[in-house]
Amino acid sequence: MPIEFDPLAEQLLATPDVQWSAWLMHHAALLSLELIARLKQRSDALNRSDPTAAERITRAALAVAAQLPHEPLATPLAQWARGNWAIFTKPAAALHCYQAALAGYEQAADVEAIARLSSNLVFAYTTLGQLEAALTAAAHAQQLLQTLGPHGEPFLVNLGINYGWLLYECGRYHEALAVNEASLPLALRHHKYVEWAELQVNQAFTLGMVGRITASEALLRDSRERLVALEQWLTVARIDLNLAELAVALGQPASALRLFRQARAGFETLGVTMEYAALLLFEADLLVRLGAWRQARHACRQAHARFAAEGMQHYVAQALLAEAQVRRKRNPDDPQLVPLLHAAAEQFTQLHLPLECAKTQLEHAALMLDRDQLDEASRLLALPLPNDLPPGLQVWQQLLQGLLAQRMGHPELALQHLKHALTQSQQTHLIWLQRDIAAQLGTLLLTCEPEHARQQLEAAAELDELLRANLSIAELTASFQAQRSDLLPQLVQLAAQANQPLQALHYAWRANGGALLDLLALHNQPQHPQELELSRQQLATLRWQIVRAEQEEEAPAVLEALHARLREQEHAYLEQRRRVRQNQTGPAVQLPSDPRPLLRHLAATWLIEYVRCGDTLLAICADAEGHVHTTQLGSVDAINDLFNRLELKLLNYLRLTPAQRQQQQPRMLKEARSLLQRLHSQLIAPLPAMPTSGHLLIAPCAPLHLIPFAALWDGTDYLFTHYEIELIPSGALLAAPQPPRAPLGPALLIGCSAAGNLSAVATEIAAVAAALPGSQSYLDDPQALDVLRTLTQAPRILHLSAHSELDPEPSIFTSLQLTDAMLTLEQCYDLRLAGCELVVLNGCSTASGMESGGSLLAFQSALLVAGAQRVMTSLWPLADQLAATCMASFYQHLATGRTATAALRAAQRELSNHEECAHPAVWAGYVLTRR
Repeated sequence: MPIEFDPLAEQLLATPDVQWSAWLMHHAALLSLELIARLKQRSDALNRSDPTAAERITRAALAVAAQLPHEPLATPLAQWARGNWAIFTKPAAALHCYQAALAGYEQAADVEAIARLSSNLVFAYTTLGQLEAALTAAAHAQQLLQTLGPHGEPFLVNLGINYGWLLYECGRYHEALAVNEASLPLALRHHKYVEWAELQVNQAFTLGMVGRITASEALLRDSRERLVALEQWLTVARIDLNLAELAVALGQPASALRLFRQARAGFETLGVTMEYAALLLFEADLLVRLGAWRQARHACRQAHARFAAEGMQHYVAQALLAEAQVRRKRNPDDPQLVPLLHAAAEQFTQLHLPLECAKTQLEHAALMLDRDQLDEASRLLALPLPNDLPPGLQVWQQLLQGLLAQRMGHPELALQHLKHALTQSQQTHLIWLQRDIAAQLGTLLLTCEPEHARQQLEAAAELDELLRANLSIAELTASFQAQRSDLLPQLVQLAAQANQPLQALHYAWRANGGALLDLLALHNQPQHPQELELSRQQLATLRWQIVRAEQEEEAPAVLEALHARLREQEHAYLEQRRRVRQNQTGPAVQLPSDPRPLLRHLAATWLIEYVRCGDTLLAICADAEGHVHTTQLGSVDAINDLFNRLELKLLNYLRLTPAQRQQQQPRMLKEARSLLQRLHSQLIAPLPAMPTSGHLLIAPCAPLHLIPFAALWDGTDYLFTHYEIELIPSGALLAAPQPPRAPLGPALLIGCSAAGNLSAVATEIAAVAAALPGSQSYLDDPQALDVLRTLTQAPRILHLSAHSELDPEPSIFTSLQLTDAMLTLEQCYDLRLAGCELVVLNGCSTASGMESGGSLLAFQSALLVAGAQRVMTSLWPLADQLAATCMASFYQHLATGRTATAALRAAQRELSNHEECAHPAVWAGYVLTRR
């Protein structure tokens, strides 16, 4: 009776590993080469979809082979299976397996097996960087397969995959394209669909290296779709990683982060530690650029733990250094920094990596300068560095030496180092370092050559703005809150000290509103001029090539040559951008140096623009007639401390039951007013010539975004009793063109009651609908998101009553919870709201949970960019019933024909005079922000 090998294999694999010896002894008479072949078929099928299961099957094959000492091909076949598993995660082990298997088949003179194993060796050698050996193996495999005639044709597909990849690694891209192109129809002819998709992936990489990056992305997406259908999950995860890297190169950070997270989930499920950890470092780098410091630090820590568990010391050290860099930028006083840098330096030294040691040494010196530990900084900078330092490290060393000389009281030596660093950075097109050096030169020259200092700071600030202008619309959308210049506030302070208030206001507008103006300009005209678009594609191609080269651990000289080309291209693009900026006209392109023409469009009695200048706060006040003056206010820390104490009082009041609020209100109201009066004395009282009534337009800076200005108390009255108050991100928005006028649709009301758990939402939507006849309401309607996204006409008013879901870093993923759907911040930018008079976001935590009101700013800005004229948001969480009461009062006053600002003021007056709502925690939390 013939042996049925598949059931036998299933029986073996169903047996626990520890019982394999007994099972093999019991079934010794049934063991054969065919059983190993069936096990190999199973492991080969699972290598990419379930590598953990595949690894276990290959161990079973080796265990069977060990019981067949008289079968010469048993061990070679099992080693072949083991090599096929190991090639994707442990290429050195795979090479050993293939070589052992090849020796056995050469003794048996099995031409087909020798050819197939030689083809596999091509991939193993290529992965390990042994390209000459790979070329030799490829030629040998090609020759043998040709002798097999039609029988060898299916195996030519696999050879085509491996040889095309080898040519790619050799930099012979056009030859690789030809090999891939020839292999694709062969794969389809033999129904090898997995191999066909893999050839497409290889072709995509190769197209990217020859500058055809759009075609590369399309091929990767097509391959992914086909591989999902084939359940090739390891390759799918790798394609997600490749698409994420491509999205970074193309300036699509939100897409990149989603793809990174998708790939990470895939690698985690499959247990592929190496690629999971490497991905985390790529993701951390992107998170830093988006200002998401905590998530970046967490990603570095995770990567370190994964690499350490696998004993990958080189990558452990890289993760340690990356985490130290993130922590220093966030907080130089972090106690973990020195241990991290010591550990990284020790690892790099043991691994004999002098350039990495140099990076760590300079990072440590920079930390010591940050901490003003000058002796230790001096010791570190005096240590020898390799002679072949890349230009970036050479310039950084000069910059640090200049900083050290300045701190130690040697201005002439500092000037010498900084000028040398500036010249070298200009020659090698190190734009970011040019900016840092110019900024430091400006600081150095402040006392002796103030005009020269101002010129240097201006040059550095201009570089900031040009670099920001280089960002794509997706990059700026995801990161514009992180695009804050630390130089312009210095220039504001210098102008104020020189009694140049108009110049101070110009700098303040650039500091507070420049990024938002750029974002508005991009949304109004998202397409770059043709010459710039071509340069952007070239930059994307170079960045993609660098990512690929770094992943493949190319030699330092190769990487530096690529980086040098990228720097030259970035410099050329910057000069193109500079010319375009100079030649363009229009209010949304550049702020005029004289703000007075824009102030004529103020539509308010007074503008108060707050600017944080280091540790102090400065207010710039202006009216429509062009009268401008500056006022130095108090310490930022003191004001922040007052607000934190006030916030605690407000939230404590709101946590009470209605009965407790009624009982404790007199005492708690007195405590809140005391703090509000102290904030008034810091932020409002010092401002000279302030009108006694009228319309205030307030542009807050960090950390003032959550200050309830309407509730500031002068000892007798709240601020709103004298003024209509609304906010604006910056007076710079006076330069933004208004959206074209178009007929508006009826008011649109959307509410989500969380499956009826928030009953006040239904009451609120009904009250708003009653105040706005003809409005369209969607309460707990799953279609609400589609209605929003497919608007063809902006509603006159958009009211959203929904709770926010915060993704603290990066804020681009913050969203509003609608019924069965999420309205993301990213989607808000694309809503068709041009001309919409008012958007109201009434969620229990529209702004809470974010440092300095980051969520508030994010939603306000997204909706203003989308075209809304005004946005109403809440500064702190408010219980749903209280929120509904506030909304009902506001809309009742709005329905009388009042403007939104006047209606909010009337609602505040009404509620503050009502005994149950008199505490500002109830009525002061809503603010209006205008475009």
